[in-house]
Amino acid sequence: MSVTRTIIFLIVVVLLGWGVYYMSGKGGGNGEPIESEMATSTAMIDTIDVQVLESFPVQVNVVAKGNFPDGCTTLGNVIAKETDNAFEVSVETQRPVDALCTQALVPFEETISLDVLGLMAGVYGVNINGATSTFELLQDNIAPDSDDVITEGEETKTE
Repeated sequence: MSVTRTIIFLIVVVLLGWGVYYMSGKGGGNGEPIESEMATSTAMIDTIDVQVLESFPVQVNVVAKGNFPDGCTTLGNVIAKETDNAFEVSVETQRPVDALCTQALVPFEETISLDVLGLMAGVYGVNINGATSTFELLQDNIAPDSDDVITEGEETKTE
């Protein structure tokens, strides 16, 4: 019986030694976790809320709410493009291809800033993965020239 225990003990020591050697990077591994391939998809957006901030120049944010299909999915690329009087926003998700994940919806919320600087007054549409809304700029959203801005402590001259 003691011979069997000795053999098992030696096998365990050899396997542990090989594992440490491999994970140190000298045995072919680099000691870092393996990055898995990522699958991308279009995010499921349930609602969007457009927020026109009280500032000048005006800033516009859109809060998108939706659900990830599982516990491994995260937000990927967010791309916003302005065309005519509308903003088309694409929100992608990503998840590891090989991952075993919880199969339950996971809610998310993402705030997306729209580039509205330089836009003229008017009504603009927003479409994020099929969820739509509108907002209105009550005045042209053009930043004042830096020469026209008076900072604290400066005096103006009239000639």
